[in-house]
Amino acid sequence: MPIDEQTDSIISYDWISDSKSLKIEASKPDLPNENARVLCILEDGDTINQIINCSLVLGLNITEGILVVGKKKIYFISDLHYDPLKREVLNIDLVPKESRDINIELITGQDNKTSIELRSNTNIINSWPLKDIIYIIKKPFLLRDVGLEVMLTNRSSYFLSFADKKFRNAAHQVLSNYTNITSLDPILAKVLQQLTEYGNQIGSWNGITKANLSTKFSSILTSKVFLADDFDATNLWKLNKLSNFYYLMIVNSLAGRSINDVTQYPIFPWVIADYTSDTLDLNDPKTYRDLSKPMGAQSEKRMIQFMERYEAMKSLNNENVKPFHYGTHYSSAMIVSSYLVRLKPFTDSFLLLQGGQFGHADRLFNSIERTWSSAAIENTTDVRELIPEFYFLPEFLLNINDYNLGVDQNGNHVTDVILPPWANNDPKIFIKKNREALESKYVTEHLNEWIDLIFGYKQRGENAVKACNVFNKLSYPGAVNLDNIDDENERRTVTSIIHNFGQIPLQVFQSAHPSRKYEKRCAIIKPQIFEKFELIDTKNHTFEKVQYIKGVQDVTGKHIWQGYKFLDVTLIEPEIGSIRIRLVSDTGLEINGTIFKNIHNCPITVVRKWKENMLLTGDSDGLIKVWEYKKEKDTFILNELSLLTCHLNKIIQIETFLENNILITLDSVGYVYSWDMTRYQVINCFAEDGKFISISQQSETVGIITFPNNLLKLFTFNGSKYCETGVADEKKRVVTLQSLEIIQSPRHQYLQDVDYFVVGYSDCSISVYQLSLDGTNWEIKTIPILLHGVDTSKAVSVLSCIRMILFQQDCDKSSNLQLVLGYHNGTLETYSSTI
Repeated sequence: MPIDEQTDSIISYDWISDSKSLKIEASKPDLPNENARVLCILEDGDTINQIINCSLVLGLNITEGILVVGKKKIYFISDLHYDPLKREVLNIDLVPKESRDINIELITGQDNKTSIELRSNTNIINSWPLKDIIYIIKKPFLLRDVGLEVMLTNRSSYFLSFADKKFRNAAHQVLSNYTNITSLDPILAKVLQQLTEYGNQIGSWNGITKANLSTKFSSILTSKVFLADDFDATNLWKLNKLSNFYYLMIVNSLAGRSINDVTQYPIFPWVIADYTSDTLDLNDPKTYRDLSKPMGAQSEKRMIQFMERYEAMKSLNNENVKPFHYGTHYSSAMIVSSYLVRLKPFTDSFLLLQGGQFGHADRLFNSIERTWSSAAIENTTDVRELIPEFYFLPEFLLNINDYNLGVDQNGNHVTDVILPPWANNDPKIFIKKNREALESKYVTEHLNEWIDLIFGYKQRGENAVKACNVFNKLSYPGAVNLDNIDDENERRTVTSIIHNFGQIPLQVFQSAHPSRKYEKRCAIIKPQIFEKFELIDTKNHTFEKVQYIKGVQDVTGKHIWQGYKFLDVTLIEPEIGSIRIRLVSDTGLEINGTIFKNIHNCPITVVRKWKENMLLTGDSDGLIKVWEYKKEKDTFILNELSLLTCHLNKIIQIETFLENNILITLDSVGYVYSWDMTRYQVINCFAEDGKFISISQQSETVGIITFPNNLLKLFTFNGSKYCETGVADEKKRVVTLQSLEIIQSPRHQYLQDVDYFVVGYSDCSISVYQLSLDGTNWEIKTIPILLHGVDTSKAVSVLSCIRMILFQQDCDKSSNLQLVLGYHNGTLETYSSTI
């Protein structure tokens, strides 16, 4: 039965976890035709434009299925296969082995021909609205040009692998019509646009050996010489407008690396060479590794050994045995999985590679100093580099899941990773210092040398030989074409070598990468004197308690502040325009004149803007709802997307971190929860005594004011505590908490000091607190603030909310700090200071 015909088959289905995934069960598991399954999962009004067989890659988990491109959404449906000749969808178990994805068996070692009896008769479906696609980029998979990565507006991404380049290109051609980067900031939008353009060009010539380059491919290859000069990200980095971390992530993406594929995970450099000192001096060049040399050349003695190996292999003059320095690689699935072995899903990847066992405890990643010594000095089979998590994720160094990792040869149980003395046994300190080192003057001015080795002109050829930077030939793109290997055993062997050994990134730069001059950037706020200035806004008086302070720009570019009472606020949406939200009853809202009744079963207590045209509402019973406000035909509707159920008491505050899809919520009893909004699932419970909450938009640091002791406690988003301090006494009480907002020009720069929290008190005074690392200890410092021009008559009104914004300019320009205070009587006061 063709896919576009109707069916009378009996189908039942159950929804799971969230509105983006569902599980479908067929009442007749022996039916060879699965068209009905596909038809029943389409969103109402959606139609099928195209169906392509592919696999979804996540770590070492490869799931076969079909990619259905509809009019509204794209759907990946597992365990199905599409026969284009018969126009039929089949259960994957009924498909001949030669038509199946061989990568599953090659990577996992498991037969992909699972019996029907053993397979659960379910399909897991992922669906993504076409309008949410930001960009798609062609990428290699196992050194074959068959991969495609899709990035969505919520910053999640998905990696798909196809049978061959033809099918991948067909999917790319269809999906590229829907990319939309207009919702992003201009810098990121421009970078992603060029990533797509250059990435698709690179995908068309990498994998072609130099000997048989056609004129067409030669011209493309030659054109890449100017990439370092014309690539916007490189120019922005040179001008100190992108952090080193952010720029390396861009280059990794351009070179075919992806966080979704552990065989091609992003590569980051070791930058610190001192893991034995009690204190770390980041101003001393001796603290750092030599970025002009690969890891195998950090030790003179070991470098000589590798060079002698190369010369010995070269002297054999064997065309089938190309000489190399290293028989191992700096990045592989095993290296990535071993670094992240304490975190799911990488634990599963590690166990898969290890045959289901953690293995000998002494071989596990268990010590930073020991790992550095092995990779840089001692071990001739270890030249590993690092991964991005070493610069932002302290939790990967902790055995938070309490795995039994065994006992080492000294009789010690292996649990958390052993840190260098200067980290004071605190992963947060290690990550902060490592990130400071990555963004330091020394690394900034030498990072281009490391890029030359990994992504540039010293990656291959005679320049690589001189740099002691040559690896096994099978790790280079273009060295072998797996599609031309007919013998299955030989293909399995070659793929296994590529998979286990590691892959050289696609070469991005054909000439020396430009260097960058270091300019220190910070957001340090010293004791400030604020001067009061008049508000331009004439609608600053609500005559009721100010609960929202909103900033807009006038025609001259000046910021105007407006105060709004509870649930009477105007939001601006790019597609819909101005949205006014007003409470019309305990359980109903009016949005742009349309009344939506009884959207909760009890009084609404909180409304919060989420992404695009999405809203969050909380009620007095502790239920949080996720809504989409959209236009269908000539009518605006409020569509319920999901329920967040964990609180049992009145929701009193919702704070958001949009870039990482994070929520922090607080109820009237004091419970504070964090949420993953890509899956609409709770992550962690921070506290049971919260009174006010806030989250830093720069670092994700969570601030909580507790009761009844009025402590300010600071945490990482994953719940690891930094420190705490008292913020009030018997004479005044805390009435609001807000983190400092930093508006950079441009964004994506590195600012060392960003964690500032502003506390407002019942006597209308305020205090500013900064999270600071004093040597090897976290502390919260108080920054004195003095307000000039205070109207003493305001003492009769109580402070209700605060916004503090730092307008960060370029290094040679002063920055402006603005403080906006809202009061119970509906007025605003605005103060300004220059730093």
